Amino acid sequence: MKIKKMGYLASISLAALVLSSQVFAAGKAPMDAKVVKKAMVSSKASIAAGKKSFKTYCASCHGESGDANTPVAKVLNPPPRNLADASVKWTAGKEPADVYNTVANGLPGTSMVGFKASLNEVQRWEVVHFIGSLAGSKGKFKAVTKKNVDKIYKQTQPKK
Repeated sequence: MKIKKMGYLASISLAALVLSSQVFAAGKAPMDAKVVKKAMVSSKASIAAGKKSFKTYCASCHGESGDANTPVAKVLNPPPRNLADASVKWTAGKEPADVYNTVANGLPGTSMVGFKASLNEVQRWEVVHFIGSLAGSKGKFKAVTKKNVDKIYKQTQPKK
């Protein structure tokens, strides 16, 4: 019973944190495209930075290793995606642009909230790179390269 209560309180706290960060983030100017495109290409440094952001913003639901085995995950319906298991189907896709858009905007009908207000574009790409490094993404995640960065950048920008 204590675990359920802790999970419920953690869920409420996380929701409050996300909502408050969205209020304070209003009015942010978009980042320079060159800066974002540079961050879109994965590197050891971007994966390490993404791991730190993932631990801060995502691990309460997805677990530090991405296995979604947390007290919060146990009380969410539907449960968070297990990012460590390659056999689990990802409803929003495993392409970098799909993962980015999920991190930025969340998934309607689930407890996955968007972090557009909490993480800037570079930080969101770093989280994408970390997710792409997890066991559940191996062989299914096509990394962003210098050759495909322009195409993927367009897929992640707001529609005008």
